[in-house]
Amino acid sequence: MAKIIQKSTGALLYHFQDQEGNYAQADSIDLKIYDPDGILIKEYPSPNYVGSGVYQYVMDTTLTVKAGRYEAHWHTIKDQAEMTDIEYFDVVKSEGEYLVSLADVQEFTGITGQDSLMRQLIFAFQGFAEKYCQIKFKPIGIVDERHNGDNTRTLYLKGWPMLDISKVEVKDYYVIPERSLNEGITQGFIADFDTSLIELTSDYIFIAGQGNVLVTYIYGYDEIPADLKMVTLEWISLKLKNKDSLGLKSEGLGPYSKTYDASYIPENIRSILDQYRRGFGV
Repeated sequence: MAKIIQKSTGALLYHFQDQEGNYAQADSIDLKIYDPDGILIKEYPSPNYVGSGVYQYVMDTTLTVKAGRYEAHWHTIKDQAEMTDIEYFDVVKSEGEYLVSLADVQEFTGITGQDSLMRQLIFAFQGFAEKYCQIKFKPIGIVDERHNGDNTRTLYLKGWPMLDISKVEVKDYYVIPERSLNEGITQGFIADFDTSLIELTSDYIFIAGQGNVLVTYIYGYDEIPADLKMVTLEWISLKLKNKDSLGLKSEGLGPYSKTYDASYIPENIRSILDQYRRGFGV
């Protein structure tokens, strides 16, 4: 069995036990990290063995910038016995990356002393809004976004509004230039900034593979639109006043275990979200 015994920025410690339950060094071991969308972002074939069954991994934190639940998959071999273990770790956004801040909620509602619940509601509405609109809301910044290639010529990026693209790459095959007829570049990618869509010309496809398409681009807001902030605050205020209703489907421990039914989002809030929804207002 395996267990992450330390989850901190920049490091993972993995405690290996053999089939008899003894802490030991495996004959071979590798680790794969998957992001919240299930995309393989990193493989670690040669961890540092500390002793007493403990392996240390120095994480590349530039790969775990997306908030959400990541999966760590270990594959170990000991005395010809193969074992696979899966553990999870959460990456939380800084407060400035959400539609509203805790201070915004406190000022809007006039309520204090419920910081934990307020943060859970901020997380919950942000997650719902991004899933419903099929885009990610964030301040302006540059991101490296990985996708699975599927042998097609079109790809929707997750960020919006898209401002610039610096690289489109299919790993082990090619870096795709931007088509520019003025510069004599007739083949490459064409970007639709209104929908965050990338389309390739006939010489290229997004070759099938897991996490093999990398797009480096800039997207986000100088300032979160006022109507988005307002509907977020309105929904949180409603939930604080009606803690046992407003679409709570299931509840567990932590911000990632609360789920909400979209049908319980009031129509005035939904109508604003529709203006930002991919394929609707966007």
